[in-house]
Amino acid sequence: CIYVWRNARPERFVTALEDGQYFQTEWAVHQAYSGSRTYRMRPDIAAAIDTIFGDVFTDPGRGGRVDALAADTTAGYPALEPTRTATPEPAIHIAGYTPTMVSPGTEDWFNAEKTPLGNYLAGGLADGTFDIDTSDDETVTVLFSHRSNMDLLASQLTGQGLSVVNASVRLFDNQLIKLICRVVWWLVDPYDPARTEELVAAECLPLSDELTAVFEASQYHIDTVVQQVEAAPSAASEPGVVAGLATLATRRGRHASDPGAIVVEEIIDRLDLRADPLGQVADPERRLAACDALVHSISAWEDSDHYTLAELAEILSGYVAEPKDGPMLPVPNTDKYDIVFRTIHNMKGDEDGVVCLADASGSVNYYGPNRDTFL
Repeated sequence: CIYVWRNARPERFVTALEDGQYFQTEWAVHQAYSGSRTYRMRPDIAAAIDTIFGDVFTDPGRGGRVDALAADTTAGYPALEPTRTATPEPAIHIAGYTPTMVSPGTEDWFNAEKTPLGNYLAGGLADGTFDIDTSDDETVTVLFSHRSNMDLLASQLTGQGLSVVNASVRLFDNQLIKLICRVVWWLVDPYDPARTEELVAAECLPLSDELTAVFEASQYHIDTVVQQVEAAPSAASEPGVVAGLATLATRRGRHASDPGAIVVEEIIDRLDLRADPLGQVADPERRLAACDALVHSISAWEDSDHYTLAELAEILSGYVAEPKDGPMLPVPNTDKYDIVFRTIHNMKGDEDGVVCLADASGSVNYYGPNRDTFL
């Protein structure tokens, strides 16, 4: 179960439904209800899911206990009841290929899968099999159980002339966001040469060798460096970023009393990061969305509280160290792409007219035997 990390184990729900006990809380009156109606699926898709999961949910070895999960304990697996009508065209397409003599779920296995999958997607878009132009959905969503092989398929599809965007990229994995977080950390003491040296050496601040040499020759004193760099503070360029850093340093006293969202907004403005001076995010709309998402997240976290610079730096550093704990990098313009990648977990609650399941050979045991259970 994907929520084992929250202790959502199948046996806990069985105990709650049978005995009325859930997390040491006893309910004198308890009733079990089951639902089978789906408003999203075509009948073909519902039938395919029933075929696969009918056995899964009744397999005790996988935690299946349909009799415990059903309101009628004598009932079998409750088949899905789709409300959408069937279409003349098939609702499910399967791209066949000859597997290699390697273990399923490995990169070598996926290398054999990606070419026929790419050909099928490209052909379906070209010949109208995937009719995305006459519906509200203008893209094809490709789902993965995890992120391991996304780059391999993206390379295959772009090589076939399709545009691809990954909507499951984590916000704090982005180099532009990492830079903003690093500058917040630096502003805790911007006149400390050791801190400035660490900022300059960071991968998220890709300065030229020439400018790095200026920092070194100036012994990492930001005031000395900026005197040797000719640039207007608003210039969307590498020297402009350095000039912006110097300006931010002079305003450190004000930052100490400003809310975290305002501090981050000023960093973005002073360094002109929405114009991408360091070439970190090619898509301008996604670049703006990334900056806005960071400011919005900090504002929501802070709410009526007020972070000190050191507290804000510590919080952001934690997310940079563990990006999976933070939000996703928004994609505001999916309609400009042919293919959108998502993880299955990231897709929950969303839908698309054409959905492709990729890299399906991976083991359910990918995250460990404790999660090898369907719920």
